[in-house]
Amino acid sequence: METISKSFESGEYEGTVIIDKSGIVECNNSTFWSYGKTTVKIKASGVTLKNARIEVLGGNACAIETDFPDLVLENVEVRGNIKGMPSESENWNLPSLISLGEFAPECENTFYTSITVPMDCIIINNLYGVEISPLNMKKGSNQIKITVSPMRGNTILYGEIFTESKVKRRICISGKAVENAPQRKQTPPVTESNVPVLKKGQRILIDEHFLNTFRFVFERKSVKRNMDIDVYTFLLGENGKAFCDEDLIFFGNTCSKDNSVQTGGDSKSPEVSVSLSKLDGRYSKIAICFAIYGDDSSLNFSLVESPVIHIFTNQNEICQFPLENLFTEKTVVAVELYRYKNQWKINCIGSGYRDGLKRLCESFGIEVDS
Repeated sequence: METISKSFESGEYEGTVIIDKSGIVECNNSTFWSYGKTTVKIKASGVTLKNARIEVLGGNACAIETDFPDLVLENVEVRGNIKGMPSESENWNLPSLISLGEFAPECENTFYTSITVPMDCIIINNLYGVEISPLNMKKGSNQIKITVSPMRGNTILYGEIFTESKVKRRICISGKAVENAPQRKQTPPVTESNVPVLKKGQRILIDEHFLNTFRFVFERKSVKRNMDIDVYTFLLGENGKAFCDEDLIFFGNTCSKDNSVQTGGDSKSPEVSVSLSKLDGRYSKIAICFAIYGDDSSLNFSLVESPVIHIFTNQNEICQFPLENLFTEKTVVAVELYRYKNQWKINCIGSGYRDGLKRLCESFGIEVDS
């Protein structure tokens, strides 16, 4: 028969709770929590902790900290990290929520998401009408397929899945079946090893396999001198010219009037998001450019090592475009989205101007004061 050294009545306890006697600690499905400090601290060997939910909120503190590596956890759910237990990694950073958004009713919808774990573990799926695969995750990044069975319109999906190693960790999943929402048929995302690499002059068709929302992210390995690189996006008509100054989207005008284009990131990794479904019909081209900030003529793209444009849709990288053979240019037209016969395409340009931002703006019909 088990010997209970300590028993908690079912309830809620604010930490830090200290366990300083050996034996079995029966928690009776209680919740222990703290804010910014260790929630439960084990200060005795031979402790078995059973039937608890232990959470740390905010800060870098641990949910459980033990001075003794023989700690045993049975039916324990944790939010936060565990310190001092060799069989359990200390570095967990799971999403608390996976939002599927709105999806079509009365049909099957498929989603993919990436979950990174610091050790091998399994997934426990408690959601009715939702299939998760694979259920076994390996250390590192894992692509998880979420298949939602047909649901009636206006049905709200909300529930939990758990990762299980030595403890359980909860991830909530939400979504809603909505009339006139699109059916989600996401395809498996490509991994870094097989992301297609585009060449200068190459064009790709934006077909039904891609969503209408894209994210273009500039990255580089290093710079030989300190500099800021910003993204400049031009909304253009059929003649390749902007209609007005507000058609230039940059750090001084971060979002277009129709909310189709929005800048983000920082000077090391500037980015722009483009939603073609929101784009005003008068625009037929979008030029995405990058420029070195300032008037210092000695700063140019020859000082930027391995610049590359990463192209994402639905958080999944679909291709890369390295910006090669740049020398004295201070600005570069990286890629262009353009509409041809009611179809959108991406054109990899990768050319620029050494005369700076003024020359770039004038090429798209925007006058800049000297």
